[in-house]
Amino acid sequence: MTPEDIARVALNYWTRDDAVVAVAIALAESGGRPDAAGDHLSIFDSSYRRYAQQWACNGYTSWGLWQVHLPAHRDRLRALTGSNNPCDWARWLSNPDNNARVAYQISQDSAVATGNRWRPWTTYNIGAYLSYIDTAARAVDSVYFGPLPPGTPPQEKEPLEYAQQAPHPEEVKTMNAMMGAHSFFFEMFDPSFFGG
Repeated sequence: MTPEDIARVALNYWTRDDAVVAVAIALAESGGRPDAAGDHLSIFDSSYRRYAQQWACNGYTSWGLWQVHLPAHRDRLRALTGSNNPCDWARWLSNPDNNARVAYQISQDSAVATGNRWRPWTTYNIGAYLSYIDTAARAVDSVYFGPLPPGTPPQEKEPLEYAQQAPHPEEVKTMNAMMGAHSFFFEMFDPSFFGG
């Protein structure tokens, strides 16, 4: 999907400013691919792998634009799909609107629980989404305000202002040390934090 396509979906759920961050996260998490499969069981330690394998589809635990983590959100996905089959959840999450709906719910739950709606996404926590923030801001503004001429800066806010929502560099450094090169769930999985 193009960034503008993702922005159209994101604006159905998030405010304009939050949609910018959501689009940047989707681009960082999935490359804009609605059918993206991530967080293969092989990246996890043996303890979490044993737990997560029952909720994986074809060995992958995260699906769609916002890489919804199946083990953490299994109860929500059961309720939304009417199925106990993780591969049914993965297919359902491959629909961009379904994925955005769940990602929005996750972000709302996180905002209430932690004060930061983006905490559940690794690409936010390590700052990887910032590589996409300008693209996301232009896409959201193009959808929100109408097409912009090439080279026009985003409306009202400069894209880098969105980046101020990123964690403090020392916080990122600590999280990176805890996570290593793997997913946020590798070292610190707490299903209640993620509404699972």
